Amino acid sequence: MTFNYGIIGNCRSAALVSDKASIDWACFPRFDSPSVFAKLLDSSKGGSCEIVPVGKYQTEQKYIAKTNILETRFYNASSEFSVFDFFPRYRYGERIEKLQQITRYIKVVRGAPRVRIIFNPRMNYAHGRTTIRIFSDYGMARYKENRFYIYSDIDLRKIVNHSIIALSSEHYIVLSFNEHPKTSLKRVKLLLARTKSYWLDFVRFSTLPSKYTGVVVRSILALKLLTHEGGAIVAAPTTSLPEIIGEQRNWDYRYCWLRDASFTVDALTKICHFDEAATFIEWLTRICRHARRDLQIVYRVDGDKSVREKSLLYLKGYRNSRPVRIGNRAWLQRQLDVYGEIMEAFYLFFHHYNYAEVERHHWAAITKIISAVVGQWQQEDSGLWEFRNTKKHFTFSKLMCWVAMDRAVKMARRARKADLVKSWKTVRDEIRASILRNAWNPKLQAFTQFYGSDVLDASNLLIPYFGFLPATHPRMRKTIMATLKTLVRNGFAFRYLAEDDFGMPKNAFSVCTFWLIDALYLIGEKELAVRMFDNILGRGNYLGLFSENINPDTYELTGNFPQAYTHLAIINTAMLLSTGQLRRQSCNIHFEMLRD
Repeated sequence: MTFNYGIIGNCRSAALVSDKASIDWACFPRFDSPSVFAKLLDSSKGGSCEIVPVGKYQTEQKYIAKTNILETRFYNASSEFSVFDFFPRYRYGERIEKLQQITRYIKVVRGAPRVRIIFNPRMNYAHGRTTIRIFSDYGMARYKENRFYIYSDIDLRKIVNHSIIALSSEHYIVLSFNEHPKTSLKRVKLLLARTKSYWLDFVRFSTLPSKYTGVVVRSILALKLLTHEGGAIVAAPTTSLPEIIGEQRNWDYRYCWLRDASFTVDALTKICHFDEAATFIEWLTRICRHARRDLQIVYRVDGDKSVREKSLLYLKGYRNSRPVRIGNRAWLQRQLDVYGEIMEAFYLFFHHYNYAEVERHHWAAITKIISAVVGQWQQEDSGLWEFRNTKKHFTFSKLMCWVAMDRAVKMARRARKADLVKSWKTVRDEIRASILRNAWNPKLQAFTQFYGSDVLDASNLLIPYFGFLPATHPRMRKTIMATLKTLVRNGFAFRYLAEDDFGMPKNAFSVCTFWLIDALYLIGEKELAVRMFDNILGRGNYLGLFSENINPDTYELTGNFPQAYTHLAIINTAMLLSTGQLRRQSCNIHFEMLRD
């Protein structure tokens, strides 16, 4: 069993549509807003919008090629119809329109199908009572002062009463956060055509690899749906889809982790989508400018710092995996690696835009970041895996502190800031020496999870990616092979295999498998790398979408879905296996330090 869902969105919010054309998850007006439909998390209480045929039908679901428009086809011997689901997003003159509505276009292909339409919004995470009123040309759902609208050319009273409806040739349903008095079938078809054109253009202006083109296109489109118009990039559009079914590793990912967003920017620049990178850099610069103290690791999409965690005990959770959480307590943690990912994003962005011309407000953000690294790199932290009750000198955190200083040195050198180059270079070299001295375990012959540890960690596979050591360095080669031997089961890599705050890990972490594939390719194990890549690509859902985790024995996808981390890693690995390069233009730009 896997996630039988597709995602649609408009870069403000998103929805999951099942392979039976049921909208089981949607939040309005933003990714991190309360849900309107949450059947995904509680089949009886959560609420949904469903199109249920009368009689037995088979279904199949696919995207219109190279778009985020989802088609669900219903068919049997006598009848056939399709439901096209999308959020309108299109160019109109010089601006991009992003309507806050789910648009459902129903097209009868043959026969005389009959359906029931279930419109059951349960606003505010299904907490409290949502009422529905029908007016002359629209319906309105209401929870306190919040409103949600439905428009259709089908009798709305029949929809609300779940009456049997005989479909004619074409129909529409519009589910909207705002009132739309001009809604009509003609307009819906126009929006469909414009939205299709927008997504086709988006893909057309991507630089795609020669191999694995199809999976890269789907990953690009999925990542774009996780970018917010203001610049933030969410880790996933869902909350509390469990890492392990029936257990408590259930987290809310509808926020902007600076780490995940920075990695996403890296992947998008590889395929020449610099607009998303530019918007994120400006969003990030505002966050840095307004931070009174240290940066948080995670923010709401509008930059708000309030991400307080709360459990919704009245919801059963996905397949009875409680608790359902909103908010994320990780915002309280110190995770020093985030400074490295942020600086990498700045560095890559200005590398493509001639970073000798860095503007004053960007330098202010950069110097604030570097000041934090200089003052904190020797401290313990919670690490990128967000251990809740453990603080250590995590190797990856130190690595990314080195990355922050290294990229800052390069940028300062290009900007001819000699005083900064000298002081920052000293700290960078101190961090490097500390990692080489303390992170290497001579008994295991590998870099380990934290200083003095005997636990392997897949994040250390990124050491070559960031240019700290080449993959062919003896220490790195041994670390890669030790990881392959210890952390891999049935071709899938775990983050680590040691007890943490919630017990022993049971499912592989998908992005780690891609990190290992990259590392193996770089040390010459190319056939093995390709086999592992082909294997994991075959384990996505039927639409080519991936979640955060995968059960290495049953191949079930688990964790929040779809996951930005996984899809950006697919892009990175496909580009490496197609071009032989880690970076779009050059795989050597990160080794400038080694020639100092």
